[in-house]
Amino acid sequence: MLGLTGNELTSSVPANIFNMSTLQVLTLSENKLSGNGCKVKGIIPREIGNLSGVTKMSLFNNELTGHIPNIVHGMLNLQEFYLQSNKIEGTIPDVMCSLKNLGVLDLSRNQFFGSVPPCLGNVTSLRTLYLSYNRLNSRLPESLGGLGDLVEFNISSNLLSGKLPLEIGKLKAATLIDLSKNIFSGEIPSTLGDLGELIKLSLANNRLEGSIPESFGKLLVLEFLDLCYNNLSREIPKSLEALVYLKYLSISFNEFSGEIPTSGPFANVTSQSFLSNPEPSPQKSDLSHHQLLKP
Repeated sequence: MLGLTGNELTSSVPANIFNMSTLQVLTLSENKLSGNGCKVKGIIPREIGNLSGVTKMSLFNNELTGHIPNIVHGMLNLQEFYLQSNKIEGTIPDVMCSLKNLGVLDLSRNQFFGSVPPCLGNVTSLRTLYLSYNRLNSRLPESLGGLGDLVEFNISSNLLSGKLPLEIGKLKAATLIDLSKNIFSGEIPSTLGDLGELIKLSLANNRLEGSIPESFGKLLVLEFLDLCYNNLSREIPKSLEALVYLKYLSISFNEFSGEIPTSGPFANVTSQSFLSNPEPSPQKSDLSHHQLLKP
């Protein structure tokens, strides 16, 4: 193991580190690594591919620039890769999909653009996938439904568009899905209701339309549901009354109408959970002035 966390290093990553063929854990996080002192553009050297024995690499919260070098396919034993909070740019290379032992991939808070590689759906060992706060601008690949062991999936704050694929309902192990702050359109897939382990779901700040699926009533361990700032409409399904563990609900700034359910979690609703929905219920609470569920 080589750990140099939090040492305020300010030069580029020294290439000779990557000649340590027996190294298993490399931690260079929370420094200020920058520059272009290597043989290829950027400061993640091509020699990174020599670390065939590394199982964990942590380079987060630095000032790394350039691209992820294609030579990373040599890191065949890599299980955890933390590259978040840098200035890495370019597309996410398909060679990441050759890392068949990868369980954690965090590329959030960088400057990646282009598509989410469809081949990531073949990395069936993935348990955590964070791609949030980048500039990804494709559709969400249907192939990601192949990640049956994925527990946490966050791709919020990008420029992703198009309809959400039905295959998202195959992420049976997921406890967290955050697709907020994108440009997704169309209806919410009813297959999301098949994710019985889901605890947190955010689809906020998109262009989703139609109704909340009745199938959401099957999300029996759900604690957090944020659907605000979309174009959702019609009545709130009474099936949501079954979500007895729900602690946070926001469906503000949509087009809901009709009666608000009163049983289950809705018995604890406060005064602002449905802010800026246009029509008041004729018998129950006014949909235009509610925001949070009891915390």
